[in-house]
Amino acid sequence: MKKKILFVTDRYYPEPYANGICVHNVARSFVQAGHEAHILAFDIPGKQLPAEKDGVKVFGIVPDLANRLIFSGQNRIDTAGGKAMRACGILLLRLNKIRLISQYPLASSSFHRRILEMIGQLDRKYRYDAIVGAYNPLDTALAAAEYHRMRPDVLTAVYNLDYMPESIKNHVSEEKVKKSCSYWEERIYPAADMVLEMESNCRRRDEAYRTRWADRLTVTDLPLFVREDSVPAAPFDEGSEHWVYAGALDTAYYQVEDALKIFCALPGDRKRVLHIYGRGTGYEICRKYEAENPGKIIVHGFVSHDELKGILKGADVLLSMKKTDLISGKTFEYMGTGNRVVHLQGSVRDPNAEYLRRYDRSVIVATYDRRPEEAAAELADRLDRMEESRKQDIGLCFEKNTPEYTRDLILENLK
Repeated sequence: MKKKILFVTDRYYPEPYANGICVHNVARSFVQAGHEAHILAFDIPGKQLPAEKDGVKVFGIVPDLANRLIFSGQNRIDTAGGKAMRACGILLLRLNKIRLISQYPLASSSFHRRILEMIGQLDRKYRYDAIVGAYNPLDTALAAAEYHRMRPDVLTAVYNLDYMPESIKNHVSEEKVKKSCSYWEERIYPAADMVLEMESNCRRRDEAYRTRWADRLTVTDLPLFVREDSVPAAPFDEGSEHWVYAGALDTAYYQVEDALKIFCALPGDRKRVLHIYGRGTGYEICRKYEAENPGKIIVHGFVSHDELKGILKGADVLLSMKKTDLISGKTFEYMGTGNRVVHLQGSVRDPNAEYLRRYDRSVIVATYDRRPEEAAAELADRLDRMEESRKQDIGLCFEKNTPEYTRDLILENLK
């Protein structure tokens, strides 16, 4: 029987965040299986949401003022006005979190209510069988759970694409993180029929968490392993080995400068060029290294996700450089190309390394407590010894990372 499902997420195409890509992949797999899927996403100033993408209908909601300022500033980050706007948005976001400290990390007392109203409007028109709120941010999961109290017969799922303890710990104590997680879990989870939890994050949860929510906890994983017939883009000249880094450049999460030092310290036995596609607080650091290493480092800025697919496919080496305990969505997109992946592991408990160890075309180099020159020497040696042949069908190793796996879990609960 044909089902109708609504996903609620944050930033979507044409310039999606990782969670927007995850949600789209699952929604698209519903359409491919003959169902109807809709997405409710942030309507970003200056960016036009598609009315439909790959058969998925898309609806927009204007985010709160702090996020509007941040997003608008990011769109003009090369200008003084853009930087000032982004800084104002971040300041307002932090002030809101202080004002709502008892509900940390919620930064708006009204935004989730507007999402809730929009869900109701869409549901009255389309009468959904399921509503899935993707966390992070908190507002989307909270709105989906609260709507379930208004319409108990609709299946509701909280889709934990991010690991809550890690994603809310910024500038607060470990005790506050624990209290906040418990508070929101007790407020949101009882109203959900399913809590879709990432496998790698579920392992990090204690036994008390898994026991408390055993009746609705459903283990899946990031739905980013998608093999697409992307045509390699041709922005690269022949005669060089072209490396690509694509994604966020926020220095709180990515070891931007260390990665650039390591790349520059690689032996000069071949001509290597590092292409950087992204934006964030580390953007100016990249521009500095570009100026100091002309022709060796090229900063391209932000490009659309659809354009990026061809760029990743055409690269010789794909660079990853996470330094926190959070998963990077780009890890799976990288592996889906079949290209070599270099991962600079900046954290002992880095979950990206766990996945990349199953991928036979990856080189993982630990960078914590090491000089860049040491890491570069190990990286160069291991790249030289990498076998060109493929050892396994990597699709079999990442079944839980396919969109179809998550789709089928939701459908199973709709029977």
